[in-house]
Amino acid sequence: MKKNILFLISLFAFCSLFSQETEDSSKNENGPISDANQVLKIGSIPPVLIYRYAPTLTLSIDDISPVEIESKGESSILPVLKENIPGLFYNSQGVAGYGVSSGASGNITMRGFSGSAGRILILIDGHPQYAPIYGHPMADTYTSDNIKTVEVIHGAASLLYGSNAMGGAINFITKEEMSNGNTLRMRAKVGSYGTTQCMVSDGFRHNKISLFASGNYEHSNGYRENSAYNSLSGFAKIGYSINRHWKLRANANISHFDIEMPGSVSAPLNECEANVTRGIYTVTLDNVYFGHTNGALDVYYNWGQHQINDGFKEGEKPQEYLFHSTDYMGGVNMKQSIYLIRTRTSLTGGFNLKLYGGNAYRNPTTEIYADHLSFSETAGYILARQRFSKELKNNYIESYPEVGLRAENHSLYGTILIPMAGFTLKSVNKAGTILVRNVKLLYSKGFRTPNMRELYMYAAANADLLPEHCHNFECAFEYNKDFKPFNIDNFSAKLDLYHTIGDNIVQTVMIDGKPKNQNVGEFKNTGVEFSMERNIKDLSVNGKYSYVYMETPIVGSPRQKAGLSIQYQLKNTTLKVGTQYIDKLYLAVGQTETTKSFALIDAKISQQIKAVNLFVQGETAICSGDYETMLGYPLPKFTCSAGLSLYLHSTPKE
Repeated sequence: MKKNILFLISLFAFCSLFSQETEDSSKNENGPISDANQVLKIGSIPPVLIYRYAPTLTLSIDDISPVEIESKGESSILPVLKENIPGLFYNSQGVAGYGVSSGASGNITMRGFSGSAGRILILIDGHPQYAPIYGHPMADTYTSDNIKTVEVIHGAASLLYGSNAMGGAINFITKEEMSNGNTLRMRAKVGSYGTTQCMVSDGFRHNKISLFASGNYEHSNGYRENSAYNSLSGFAKIGYSINRHWKLRANANISHFDIEMPGSVSAPLNECEANVTRGIYTVTLDNVYFGHTNGALDVYYNWGQHQINDGFKEGEKPQEYLFHSTDYMGGVNMKQSIYLIRTRTSLTGGFNLKLYGGNAYRNPTTEIYADHLSFSETAGYILARQRFSKELKNNYIESYPEVGLRAENHSLYGTILIPMAGFTLKSVNKAGTILVRNVKLLYSKGFRTPNMRELYMYAAANADLLPEHCHNFECAFEYNKDFKPFNIDNFSAKLDLYHTIGDNIVQTVMIDGKPKNQNVGEFKNTGVEFSMERNIKDLSVNGKYSYVYMETPIVGSPRQKAGLSIQYQLKNTTLKVGTQYIDKLYLAVGQTETTKSFALIDAKISQQIKAVNLFVQGETAICSGDYETMLGYPLPKFTCSAGLSLYLHSTPKE
C-alpha cells in the first residue's frame, strides 16, 4: 500500500513537470490542440482530458445543467434529481423538509440501491457528504441555490469514490462567479400550507479574484399537525487565479434545520423533533495545462451536531432524555490526469485520505451508544484509457479500452482491491462533432464498509461484520446530433442495460431470539434506463424511462418510472409541463409487502419582465386512495406556489 501511495505522489509531481516539457501544444496530428481539447470534470476524480474525439469515462453518467436547476425554482435539489435522472427516486413525509432518525424521508434510491443504507454516495465538490455514524445522506442540507451542476454516476463507482458508492454516486458541484462584474440574484416564493422560500446570492469577479455568497431560508407549517419545518443556510466561496494554469479556491457552508416529524397516521407522535446543524470547509488547488495535464489537491472537513427528540404516543410519557450526536469527516484528495500525445494514452491517478468518526448518547451517564469512535481510509487509484482510430469514408471509427484499479486500506478491514474495465466504440464524423454514436461495455465493482451503528450501536450490533460487495455489468448505447433513420435533427438518446449482483449484505436476523447484524444478504438487480431529448427552435421535449427487476425488493424503489416534459418559449413567456408515472413503488417489503402506483403532473408558467421573472407553478397527483411515498405518511394531492426572481448583473467600466 505504501508503494501505491508513493507512486501516486510521484505521478502528481511528474505531471506538473511534464506539462511544461512536452511538445509544442499548438499543433499535433489531428490539428490544433486548443481547438481539439476539452476538459471534463467528473466528480472527485481530476478533470479528465478529452483529446480530440477521446471518450468520457465508460461509466454511465448523467448531468444536470445550471439552467435546469434554476428553472425548477426549489430550495431542495432532490425534486430536480427526480425530474431529470432516470431510475432515481426519493420519498417524502410532507410538503417541506425530510428529517433524520426514524420516520425520516428524503431517502434516495437508484437501480435497487438505497441511500439510507449507505449504498448511494452523496458528494459535494467531490467530497463525501453523509452522517458518518449512520451512513445515510442529510437531505435537508442539499440546497439548490449554491449548486451549479450535478453529476450522477449510475452503477458501482467505488473505483473513483471508494466505500458507499455501490449503487452510484451523486456529486453536487457548487457555484462560482464566472463573469466579470457583480451579479445579484434573489428569489421569493410562497405556496401551499404556509410554505415560504427566500434566497439571495451575490457573485463578484474582477481580474484574478472571484467571490460568491448565498443565503437560503425556508419555512412550512406542514400538511399535518406537528409537521412544521424551518431551515437556514449560508454558503461562501472565494477563488484566486495564481496564473493561467493554477487556481486556489476556498469555500464554507453552514446549514441548520428544525423539523417536526408527526409519525404515521396510524401511530402519530407528539414532540418528535430534530435540531441539526452541519458545516463544510474546503480548500482546493487546481492546475490545468490544456492538452497535457490537469488535476487538483484539496483538503476538506465536514462536521455535524444533532439533537433529536424521538417523541411519544398518546398515553405515553415524554422522552426523559434527548438523543445527541456529533460527527466529523475530513481528508485530503490528490488527483491528476495526463494525456500522452504520441501514444494517445490517458492516465488518471489519485490518492485519498479520509478520517471520520463521532459519538452518540442519550443519557450521558448510562446511555452512551458511540464513545468517540474513529476510523481511517487510505486509497490510491489509477485509470488508463487507450485510443485507437481508423478512417472510414466520412467517419472516424474509434475504440477506447479502459482499465482501472483502486487499492483502499481501511483501519478495520485492511486492503480492499476494486477493479474496473470498460470498452467504448464510437463513430465520429470528420467535421469534428463529438459524441455522435457510442457503444459502451462496462464491468465495475462496488463495496461498502459497515457503519458505526451496524458495528457497535444498539442490540443488533456486531463488531465482526465484513464489507459488502457488488459486481455491475453494463451495456450502453448513445446517440447524439442527427437521427438519420427518421430524419430527426437535434436529437440525442441514451439506453443503458445493466445487471448487478451483490453479496455479504448486512441484514438483521434473529439468533436465539435476539436480533443481530450478519453478512447474509444477497441480491440481483436487472434493469434498463432510457433518456432522450429533442430541441426544435423554441420547443424542447425530454423523456425518461427506467425499469428495474429486484430479486430482493427494497423500500422506496419503484419498479418503473416514466417521465415526459415539454417546454415552450414564446418571447418572454415560458411554459413547462411535465408528467411522471411511478409504477409499483415499494412502501413495505417481506410478508407485509405493499406497493403504490401513481402519476404526477406539474406545470409552470413564467414571465420575464426586464430583470424580474414572475412564475406560478403547481403539482397534482393522480392515484386511487392516498397519495404516499412512505407507508402511513399521506401527502397532499395538489400543491401550488407563486413567486418572483430577480437577476441583476453589472459590468465594471474599463
